[in-house]
Amino acid sequence: MRTSLFFVLVLLSVFSLAQETRKMKVTDAQDGSPVAGARLICHGHVLYTNDDGEVLVPENSVNMQITSSRYQTAALKTFQENVALQPLYQNIESVAIRSVDIKKLFQQVMKNYTDLYDTSCALYDMTFRQKSYENDSLRLLMIADGKFWTRDGLYNARDAFRNRYSDFVQLQADHIRYLKNEGNRNPIRPRKQDYSKDYVGDMFFNYELSRMIRRTKMKNAVSAGKILYENGDSQYIYFTVKTHENLIYKGYITYNTNDGAISYFEMTFDQNGYRPYKLKDENGTEYEYQLPSGTLIFDFYKQDGKYVPTKISVQGDGTKYLTHEGNFEYRMAREMILRNFRKAEKKGLEQPVDIIKAFWTSMKVSEDKGDVLLSEEEKKFISEN
Repeated sequence: MRTSLFFVLVLLSVFSLAQETRKMKVTDAQDGSPVAGARLICHGHVLYTNDDGEVLVPENSVNMQITSSRYQTAALKTFQENVALQPLYQNIESVAIRSVDIKKLFQQVMKNYTDLYDTSCALYDMTFRQKSYENDSLRLLMIADGKFWTRDGLYNARDAFRNRYSDFVQLQADHIRYLKNEGNRNPIRPRKQDYSKDYVGDMFFNYELSRMIRRTKMKNAVSAGKILYENGDSQYIYFTVKTHENLIYKGYITYNTNDGAISYFEMTFDQNGYRPYKLKDENGTEYEYQLPSGTLIFDFYKQDGKYVPTKISVQGDGTKYLTHEGNFEYRMAREMILRNFRKAEKKGLEQPVDIIKAFWTSMKVSEDKGDVLLSEEEKKFISEN
């Protein structure tokens, strides 16, 4: 009996040691600047660097792979405190640019979507980050650990039309690691608008890919793609789509020529060409509203022959409210880090939250901060009285 107990204690001790983490910093080898959003895969788990290029990594990690758009992939046999990534190219003038039919590429990926991307019922362990700024001042920070469930990895327009989002996607918040909400100073109370479709749709790559294809087909739309870098089966492509409404969509994709799949998608939309337009809020107060610009990111890695998502990010910039009491500009960011992937049952989650509401308002903040590593900006915001 004593021998068995000793063996159990040894196993627990080894497990505890295995969970010890150390801070790793990822930088640009050319200028030393931090690389935010760099992805690390170690022991089957996915990690990302924060805004300062830092991430907590299990100290005993081996055979890690670090990837980031615009940088060459780095392979580490053991833990390193500092990692410098080499840019894909030194300057754009040195690149031998080749054209690609981006409209045709998007259509081909969409046509083969279910063959390329995992569309099984799936469950992910997730870290959810929500931030918002007013006039460049951080006003909301919420970080939660939980679960992300999808029925088939696809946005379902029919269920969405019936407001039955939970039939195909669910979130569960197990721990609120950090939460601080200072509220906004803006006196305007906008009328409620139905943004649920895009809010949920932006969690699915097939939704955004469909929208990009529709944009390329619009009357007088102009689209172009340029291969900036090529290494083996991977092509790094810059694309632009300009619609007849003078709205510009541009970004970068990493395209696998062997699979015919997009493994990284980053798209920025620019609505600065639109003039502010007049509205009235719930109290009848007049104001002018400027449409935002923004960025969407989908990151994937290949597992068991299919591409599965590891990060889903959306950011909105430049939303403006022009009022008699002053001008207010807003920026928001939502990031979902999907740390691992496993097959699931179609019954969903045990305690799902309302996916289109601020679920964190009714939850308590956990004393356990998990493996969340705050940026310096976030630390300062949390510590301020």
